[in-house]
Amino acid sequence: MFQRITMILIILVVVLGGGFYAYKELMPKDIEDTQGPIYSTKEVVRGDISVGVEVNGRLEAARSRSNGIRVGGERRYFDWGMVEYKIEEIFVEEGDSVKKDQVIVTLDAASLNSKIKEREEELRTQVEQLANMASVSTDEVYDLNPSKGIVLKAPIDGTIIDIKVEEAKELEIGQVIARIVDDSTFKVKANLTINEYKSLKVGDEVVLKFPNFDSFYTGKVTKMNPNPIPYNEEIGGQTFAQGFVHIVEIEAENPGLVQNEMKVKVGIRNNETSVSFFAHDAEVEGFAKEQKVSNTAKAVVTEIHVDEMQKVKKGDPIVTMASKNIQDTIEERLYKIKQIKEEISELKQGLNNLEVRAPADGIINWLDVQPGETVRPGQYICDLFNVESMELYSQIDDIDVLNVKIDAPVRITFDALPGEVFEGKVVDIRTSSGGNSTGITKYPIRIDIEGNSQLKPGMQAKGYIDAGSAKDVLLVPMEAVFDEEGKTMVEILDENGNVKAVPVKLGLMNTRVAEIKEGLKEGDKVITGSTIDLLPSQRLGDKDSILPSTDKTGDKDKDN
Repeated sequence: MFQRITMILIILVVVLGGGFYAYKELMPKDIEDTQGPIYSTKEVVRGDISVGVEVNGRLEAARSRSNGIRVGGERRYFDWGMVEYKIEEIFVEEGDSVKKDQVIVTLDAASLNSKIKEREEELRTQVEQLANMASVSTDEVYDLNPSKGIVLKAPIDGTIIDIKVEEAKELEIGQVIARIVDDSTFKVKANLTINEYKSLKVGDEVVLKFPNFDSFYTGKVTKMNPNPIPYNEEIGGQTFAQGFVHIVEIEAENPGLVQNEMKVKVGIRNNETSVSFFAHDAEVEGFAKEQKVSNTAKAVVTEIHVDEMQKVKKGDPIVTMASKNIQDTIEERLYKIKQIKEEISELKQGLNNLEVRAPADGIINWLDVQPGETVRPGQYICDLFNVESMELYSQIDDIDVLNVKIDAPVRITFDALPGEVFEGKVVDIRTSSGGNSTGITKYPIRIDIEGNSQLKPGMQAKGYIDAGSAKDVLLVPMEAVFDEEGKTMVEILDENGNVKAVPVKLGLMNTRVAEIKEGLKEGDKVITGSTIDLLPSQRLGDKDSILPSTDKTGDKDKDN
């Protein structure tokens, strides 16, 4: 019983003693209640400040269509299939390093030559058709003026006969407006008996005698029909059968008097003074050279340049015609001719693009063609990574984005290349933000890096962006700065120990100090903490106090 009472007493003593000790420790001493707050201060000093932003990301080679590898020639969307090749041989694989002008792919263009011939034939046809319509030579086609209409010209030297046009009258296509005959040579059609036929051959000379002329003329047999036909002759108003004859054609030079449909006797010379004439008379049926002038377009006659029986030379104007239809037709045909010529030029140029070469040094990527595959001018066959210009994509938060500027220099390091530092610069900062899983606002940023063959796409990179620096400026610790009602403030302690809040204008800031542009002067004491901020259980000098140690041997903590 005595032992139990003793144990109870010991427990009570321990509980009461511990409680009293805790009370003494937790409650501030009376002397502290009677003192004012104690402040921690730092002097405003001059120094240097630099601001930087750390970023990291995955290295990527700069992709650019200007550095992509494509088939030579210009892409023509309106005629996509005009020029095409087949991949003949591929000399690289994805990931290969290549040098500028290195052959990447060779092409086969077997179809180009046949297409060139097709277009050249089409061009010849178009030019000839327009030349015929405008009555000009093929060389003159390109000088045509559509607004002046067309001029029908004499196709040969000769005499105008049977002209059938009037000014201001519309002509139909194909209408014969006149004939031009070269009457320097006339043609005779003779009917020869079978025996007479046998006495001649093509090329033999014959004698011609016109009833109205005293002289004899010489002609030459040019054509003989071997098939006899029945011959009938009209005598005294009655027709009598005269057996069978062969048709023979003869040409002779016109002395200037022979006209169409004249009667003429044909014979062969026995000697210098004797001629045997054939049984049947012959007739002049025309001239050796005779050509019709036909209208080539539906149009109105604006001018007639010749008269009946007028002598003309080849190329002399006969009739001028004009109409809106003619102008439109000439313009359309000239445009078509121009288009075909351009296509031929492009096709021929395609024969010079049978080797696809690298436009610059780099690394092959996205090689997406196979031997035998069809490709066309301007078509990209792979990307070319430019290893001398790499890219780092990263993100910075809404505080850092205020400090980072376009063209800001960047120092880049890589885990794979210890000790190596590469230079770069900020080239793009997106104005649109994007959050992440933590909900913190982030802004995309792109950095160009001056690379070399050591760098490979996919390497992990770390960058330090130089966001600005200043020398010999006023600096204060960041913990002295606070916001109050939208104003940036610090508190200073004057010589009398009074606290005063001062608005300031800040410049550069990093994690330790801030640049003061206005509001303070060198030597001012800014408050960085006070005993007002202590918990009741904290004392000055405690290891967990927010105030710095009072150890006089400590440094003055003048960070820059």
